[in-house]
Amino acid sequence: MHPEIFSIGNFVISYYGLMVAIGVLVGLLIAQRLAFSAGIDGNKVFDLGIMLVIAAIIGARFFYIILNWKDFLSSPMDYIFSRSGFVFLGGFIGALAFGIPYAIHKKLHLWDLADIFVTGLAFGHAVGRQGCLLNGCCYGKEICETSFFATRFMTVPGWHIPTQLFESLGEFLIFAILLIVFPKRKFKGENFIIYLIIYGILRFILEFFRGDYQHLYVWGLTFSQLIIIIFVPVMSGVYYILRKYGR
Repeated sequence: MHPEIFSIGNFVISYYGLMVAIGVLVGLLIAQRLAFSAGIDGNKVFDLGIMLVIAAIIGARFFYIILNWKDFLSSPMDYIFSRSGFVFLGGFIGALAFGIPYAIHKKLHLWDLADIFVTGLAFGHAVGRQGCLLNGCCYGKEICETSFFATRFMTVPGWHIPTQLFESLGEFLIFAILLIVFPKRKFKGENFIIYLIIYGILRFILEFFRGDYQHLYVWGLTFSQLIIIIFVPVMSGVYYILRKYGR
């Protein structure tokens, strides 16, 4: 996999940046279309989506710095202005931290917006993971080169599991599910909770096959898994209650 499309001097156009940009744009267009179908001003949703993307970028970089704080202290400016180094979970939390107060302040349909944005997010994230595959980041553990899915990346020696590809395929499946559920929701917020549950399970499993982590945390689990192992059961309980009793 070659991470760069072309470069002119220090200006580089990478596959990662291209795929992320495509994912963000198409994801926002999907959110806009779903908003119109739900009787919400899609143009306002698109504008809010741009602000959420900015908040997500800040959150993703902030979490990456926290997880690599020792290296950050040795060279802070390189980390702050680097083109790489983002944590999806941090981006998700960053978007929520901005979006929830904003929606409440503007008296917007909070749960409708949550359902709309996670549906677009699932598609955008699926495309973005293709960028990770081309960039050679977020790769899996090293395996034998004769293995069926063995992949070589320019960023690391040997043959590796393409965990980026598996996560991308999983996200496309989640997107298809959310697209089907959206017009048939039993309660507002259903898409949002379904996304958290299914993606949480997907990510928890894939973390065991990731090969780009320098260390694990508690009980052999990563930072993401520690959050997921608590969060998914709670959200599953909430989903059951709302599905059965909520209207």
